Amino acid sequence: MASIKKCPHCSKTFKDKSGLNCHLITHDADAAVKCEVCRKPYKNRLVLNVHFRMQHGPYKKIYRCKICHKEFSTSQSIKKHMAAMHSTKPRPRLPCTFSGCDKSFLNKDDVTQHFKMNHTENPRRFRCTLCDKKFKYPRDLNEHLMYHTKEKAYKCATCGKGFPKKSKLARHELTHLERSSRKLHKCPLCQKEFSLVENLRAHTKNIHNTATERPRFPCTSGTCDRTFLTKGTLAKHFEVEHSENPVRFPCTYCEKEFKTWPELDLHILTHTKEKPYKCATCKKSFAQKNKLHRHQETHREISSRKFFQCESCPRQFLSMRGRRLHSERDHERRPAIPAKKVNKKVRHSCDRCAYKSHIKAQLTVHFKRVHGGVRKNECYFCGKKFFSFSELVRHCGKVHTMEK
Repeated sequence: MASIKKCPHCSKTFKDKSGLNCHLITHDADAAVKCEVCRKPYKNRLVLNVHFRMQHGPYKKIYRCKICHKEFSTSQSIKKHMAAMHSTKPRPRLPCTFSGCDKSFLNKDDVTQHFKMNHTENPRRFRCTLCDKKFKYPRDLNEHLMYHTKEKAYKCATCGKGFPKKSKLARHELTHLERSSRKLHKCPLCQKEFSLVENLRAHTKNIHNTATERPRFPCTSGTCDRTFLTKGTLAKHFEVEHSENPVRFPCTYCEKEFKTWPELDLHILTHTKEKPYKCATCKKSFAQKNKLHRHQETHREISSRKFFQCESCPRQFLSMRGRRLHSERDHERRPAIPAKKVNKKVRHSCDRCAYKSHIKAQLTVHFKRVHGGVRKNECYFCGKKFFSFSELVRHCGKVHTMEK
């Protein structure tokens, strides 16, 4: 059995002589070396080599947090980050010792930093030389200066788009991730999904706010019973709907007027035939963004699709609109209409004209003779094909209504 090697300078032990020799260098005061790239000092060349490979080498390994997507250069760094930012275990918090301050922190350094910045007699502030605004931290001042210089120092590695803040770049980079690899945060009240937890918090606070009922501002026109969460949206509604000279946006092609710019933009596409929204999967284009989103649902796995369950029957739909149309058509009470007598022998009808037959083969012959052609427009729900796109749209509206 190999003997244990002990360091003569400290209490550390090693299994072999080579391990001991590597360690002995750390006790040599003259062995300190500096990195040629960043000039950071290290105890010895072995430690320097590890630093160089990790920080400046061509094969630098990146450790990405699966929750917030922040990147780290070492496994130790990401472990510390996970423990500090995403741990689900309850951790003791250190309270601020200043009288009247109820803030608490997870570590002592944060308490000290907070105290220096907020409770000292002359807290240090970093002043902007362009507008005299003050900041607690140099990084905040640097980001603020970018708004003056219009500089966008943080570039997206995927599309090259620039951002003045690192946090905004991080949010943008989430848009390039595959939907299946994103960490999505679902609202428990309406099932809407968010890529950032702060967006979910803002959504629940502004839209649902179950703790207290938010005051609403009613429309004062006298003929409208609508209410709004903010005075700004109320004022906008009144200006568009009830003012003596409401703002209207005319179309330069046909002079038709619209209440909002987005409505006008959508209308203009009907003149230009432009389809600016392209599907990244199959390259099919759409004139409206919501139609692209509906189409993109067809490329997702059935198990990962979001469905809207009908409250009256087991049927499910890919959109709220589809569910609503189904509910109005199939579940709302309507006056009874006497049923027409149906000729049971006529079972096969031509979908392009009034021709009917009780024999399928005769319908096939009729179709080839009268309506010869190729059906190129295929329904991506059931596979049925149509001669024209308008027939496909009509079929989807009647049969599927974006149903599962």
